Amino acid sequence: MAFLLLASCVEFEPQPVPEPEPGTRCEIDAQCGAGVCARTGECTTYDDVRVAHVFWTIAKKPVDASTCANGPDIIIDLKTQPEVGQGEVAEFGPMACTLGQFTIDKLPSKYWIAGVRNREAGMDVPFDESWTARLDLPF
Repeated sequence: MAFLLLASCVEFEPQPVPEPEPGTRCEIDAQCGAGVCARTGECTTYDDVRVAHVFWTIAKKPVDASTCANGPDIIIDLKTQPEVGQGEVAEFGPMACTLGQFTIDKLPSKYWIAGVRNREAGMDVPFDESWTARLDLPF
């Protein structure tokens, strides 16, 4: 009986969950310890990810079948550096140009430039303070 009383008084301290090792590849949050699996497939901390939005128009007109005729499929590029061939690029697509928008949750803050392109042309702009990028495409 004394053993039961003694055993019930023992306190167990939870073991801390380690922060994710930067750059660790992942597919789900559980692979990142106390962190999160970003949509770019890398472990990072919860305070480092953002919800980001990319909106596009074509020649100052809303996207539809006629304005997207020259580029029916587009690619979204999220970049860490503006120079071609520098930094990291997360690519999403191809997707229909007529969508006119792309939202991504769990985007690491190191990606601060959004790009939209088709097979012939495209452009990049930085995200604004609300993590929104608006592009008016030339095609």
